[in-house]
Amino acid sequence: MAILACIVLFSVYTNPAFANLMRSNTTVSKAGYFQLSWGDEDASLYTVQQSLDDTFKQAKTIYQGSDEKMVISGLPNGRYFYRMQAKGGDWSNVIAVEVAHHTLQKALIFFAIGAVMLLILVSVLIKGNRDAQN
Repeated sequence: MAILACIVLFSVYTNPAFANLMRSNTTVSKAGYFQLSWGDEDASLYTVQQSLDDTFKQAKTIYQGSDEKMVISGLPNGRYFYRMQAKGGDWSNVIAVEVAHHTLQKALIFFAIGAVMLLILVSVLIKGNRDAQN
């Protein structure tokens, strides 16, 4: 099974049909950030576009340069579409990423759990310090 997975991954990254490929580390971002990656072995400059629809009628260029990865953050909830073009090449595949931040209720629960853990830690440190002094 592992050999088959390696063969598939090798063929994806060595097959010219997959050379101009846009990828994301997630399809739904609850934390509010995600990573895009792309690449074309023959290219040194890339253009990455973002759009609110998959037709890219109102596309916004968010990156131009030689890097092959970027982290996107600070977006409000919604569905975003991305594509890449290597200099002189065709546009890549289109990928979609949904930004769906945690609800305020869930964020407050996380905060409360963190506050309780901090209080427990401080209590243990104070008690340990007192025990060490006695």
